[in-house]
Amino acid sequence: MKRSNKSRQFIHSPKDRSIRSIFVLDYTKYIYEKTRLDIKTLIKSQIDIIHENVDKCIVCGVFNIDSWPMIDDLDKRMSKFVNGYIDHADAFSVGIVLQCYNPDCLFIHDGMIPLDNKNFIHNESSYVTLLPNTKYGCNVSQGRLQIMLPGVEKKWSSFASFVGKELDLLKVVCKDINKCKLLYCEVINEIINKGGFFKVEGVAGASNRK
Repeated sequence: MKRSNKSRQFIHSPKDRSIRSIFVLDYTKYIYEKTRLDIKTLIKSQIDIIHENVDKCIVCGVFNIDSWPMIDDLDKRMSKFVNGYIDHADAFSVGIVLQCYNPDCLFIHDGMIPLDNKNFIHNESSYVTLLPNTKYGCNVSQGRLQIMLPGVEKKWSSFASFVGKELDLLKVVCKDINKCKLLYCEVINEIINKGGFFKVEGVAGASNRK
């Protein structure tokens, strides 16, 4: 796997490595100066929604190396990290954040998809949310996620929360150099295979029941 010499570099050094909640927004698929998207406005909106829903949460944005020129100009409320892998490995994006923080709760979300207040389910369980018209689906039984894979009717919104056992397993998976190329859906499947449990919550009209 190719990576730049800035793969593990992060910007805005954290003052407190032990924090209640971390929210990881992944922008590694954003192509600087090519994607027709007002990234500054999107990030501001996402951070506003996160702070409305999660107390004392540090927001971490993970970017690809091509986005380096714009990072200093983005919202100062966000801690900024660079994933220098050319193929934008998802597990590695979370891994570099977990090298700097040790949270009790961690959220992940594809930064290219707008956030909604409905994404946030106020409970103490690990969960994923559903959203129509996205790529990866959720095989669900009695409100519990069985596996993620393409072609399944109930679609994952690219939003997930990790607490307790699932967070512990996430730390193990994302810090394993042999698993750093895993996609987020593959990371979640790996956690389920190791005994993790995710509730499935509907969002934007999607149903979470068979």
